[in-house]
Amino acid sequence: MVNGDRRVLDLITETINWDKKVDGHSSGARGNKLQAYISSGVSSCHEPISTEEVRERLRLGLFVLIREGEIRRDLKAISPIKDENIALTRLAISTDGLGPWQLVSDGYMEFVVQKTINLGFSPVQAIQMATINVVISSRQLPTWAAISLIYVLLCLFSLARLYPSFEYANTVC
Repeated sequence: MVNGDRRVLDLITETINWDKKVDGHSSGARGNKLQAYISSGVSSCHEPISTEEVRERLRLGLFVLIREGEIRRDLKAISPIKDENIALTRLAISTDGLGPWQLVSDGYMEFVVQKTINLGFSPVQAIQMATINVVISSRQLPTWAAISLIYVLLCLFSLARLYPSFEYANTVC
């Protein structure tokens, strides 16, 4: 894309013309290369693996997802971002894929949100990064969140320790 591949650039243009969001994979991109990548129309990235990479992407206006799943576990390395004077409204936490073993042993997003809290983010910040930040980032459902089409209501007793007491899925409460 950065090298000017006409087919890729045409696909991005067409996606934007249809008022859709272009999710990106800017692994390792920094400086001018990252700026060129963003200028093509990409609006999000889940590739950063360090606080520095997250900081640069946020300052350039990207929506950034921190991966904490089966393949990548970047949350601990990136967690110092919470101590910087940066708004976290364009930051989200994502599993980026889970295997059956992890679902059984850890659970789903409640595990990631709890780990975020355990790493020093406030409970409100952690919940925002798993919910409202994602909604605000786009008018439509991003491709990486398609699995979230199942509406789930979790009734929690405490913000300090997330443990769902009731779960309602695909039902009217």
